[in-house]
Amino acid sequence: MVRVLDFDSIGFERGIRRKILEEFRATHDRSAIKTRKELKIMKKRMIIIALVVASVFGFMAGSSQAVQIAPQQISGNIWTVNSYPNDLSLATFSALSAPAASFTVSAINFNGNLPNGQVESYDAWLSNGGANIVVWNDPGSASFGAGNFQTGPENGNPDVASLIQFTGSAFFPENFSITKDDGFELYLGNTLVCDASGATAPSTVSITLPAGMSPGIYSFTLDYAGWNGFPEVLTESGVRPVPIPPTAYLFVTGLVGLYGIGRRRFKK
Repeated sequence: MVRVLDFDSIGFERGIRRKILEEFRATHDRSAIKTRKELKIMKKRMIIIALVVASVFGFMAGSSQAVQIAPQQISGNIWTVNSYPNDLSLATFSALSAPAASFTVSAINFNGNLPNGQVESYDAWLSNGGANIVVWNDPGSASFGAGNFQTGPENGNPDVASLIQFTGSAFFPENFSITKDDGFELYLGNTLVCDASGATAPSTVSITLPAGMSPGIYSFTLDYAGWNGFPEVLTESGVRPVPIPPTAYLFVTGLVGLYGIGRRRFKK
């Protein structure tokens, strides 16, 4: 015998409807709770990612303040020689004996404009750009900065000269300039980009990257010589700190966009 249930008579219809509605509400509430939890987790993850990215950018920006040739630490070595070398090539510097002193400096922006007959310490010359921070590396040469710049007549020898080699990295545009007194040679990698080694009064040398080299980040070597009295000058114009790559900004923009899309989806 098949028993037919009368839902109206036994109240099943209302009971089932109520049960379905309760189950729907419970399911919806659980889904909403799950969605809120997921959104909260997503927010935390996005905040962590944003903090990491901000820290990286902060470090890069902090290391790329308005220094002259490189945002990184620039290394330097000093030699004193008995005559001015007209050749300031890498080979000339490689043939020198151990440097009298080594240091690091935060910028290349030096201008010791003293009248002949006066002397200037290396520490003063390396620091007079204002933003420069000099750190003498060799324990034995920690006091070398107080020594005088060896630059000719005012030291009793008309030919004595000071040689300084700077190494670092920077972003080089197609065109830039270096003001110098006396001479320098600039290498990007092992490529000679500018030979201005002749001793002169302060003068500005305009430089264009050679054919085959495009604007970009290069390791550089700047060989400099001071001779024949003050002023001794070495400053640059146009070379920029290593920039934050545009892809980094796109990365951050993408993260923000993903966060917005995820938020809209969870709200639905």
